[in-house]
Amino acid sequence: MISLFFERPEFLWLLLLIPFLIFTHFLFLRLAQNKAMRFANFETLKRVDGKRRLVKNWAVLFLRIFAVLFVIVALAELTVYYPGFQSDVDYVLAIDNSPSMVTEDITPNRLEAAKMHASIFLNSLSAQTQVGLISFSGITYVQNTLSTSHFDIGMNIELLDIARVAGTDTAGAIVAGTNLLTMTDNGRAIILFTDGIDTVGSYIDDSVTQAVQYAIENDVVIHTVGYGMVGAIAGYLPSIYNISASIDRERLDFVAQMTGGQSFYPTTNQEAQEIFTRLTSEASPAQLPYPLRQYGIFFALALLFVEWFVLNIRFRRIA
Repeated sequence: MISLFFERPEFLWLLLLIPFLIFTHFLFLRLAQNKAMRFANFETLKRVDGKRRLVKNWAVLFLRIFAVLFVIVALAELTVYYPGFQSDVDYVLAIDNSPSMVTEDITPNRLEAAKMHASIFLNSLSAQTQVGLISFSGITYVQNTLSTSHFDIGMNIELLDIARVAGTDTAGAIVAGTNLLTMTDNGRAIILFTDGIDTVGSYIDDSVTQAVQYAIENDVVIHTVGYGMVGAIAGYLPSIYNISASIDRERLDFVAQMTGGQSFYPTTNQEAQEIFTRLTSEASPAQLPYPLRQYGIFFALALLFVEWFVLNIRFRRIA
């Protein structure tokens, strides 16, 4: 999907200059006409030779308007994003540390497996790749903003433990990860390590879908890494309660497919290594940026030159 985005939208306020430009054009035109009328009867001259001596210079006005418009577009840094493949991708690792992740249907448990696999993925990246780290349970917490300090991020992954806040805010993790990735001009991807069960946003109408849409609007691809087995019993409660902590594969597949990502369900470290090596070595689907700033400047200069030509050649008369 091709989309347009202004990197510095605050400069769009300058569009208010265009009505002012139009107003001043006609104001100065009226003043010039009043001054010229003192020296010649242009209506009589028009009847003699059929030529209009007083013109409103519509061409000049339009040239100035579009020149200013292109300058504003250049300052606002208009960028076209188009679908393609890119190997230079920055990542946010979002790790679910909600109570359900303590379930031991994957050895040693879901959280430890996710941490191990996140570390494997981190170690497969080049030193120049920017990485952020998020943990999420009932609340979402940004552990690291985008950085090339992989050692610090790896240490924070090791320190992650089951949160004391109940719930799983999958939608919040997607939104927070997307916000971090808006700081980069490279490809943008979230690796979501979770069992896929969203509970915090359950009272909001399709909160995960809304979060996914927000990621799509900001050109973020989401790869999901799922943990758990269907019918698993929650490990954070005594087994006599028989509370299910099943994986929600349907939700994880949906998140990945909607954003152009992939969903994985590794059960061993070797399998995770193969998945992540392939993911980082191959070009990943991404929305690629194409800045239009230079074209705005070029067209503005071209229009100013044409305006100069028109004023000095075509409209070189009293007006």
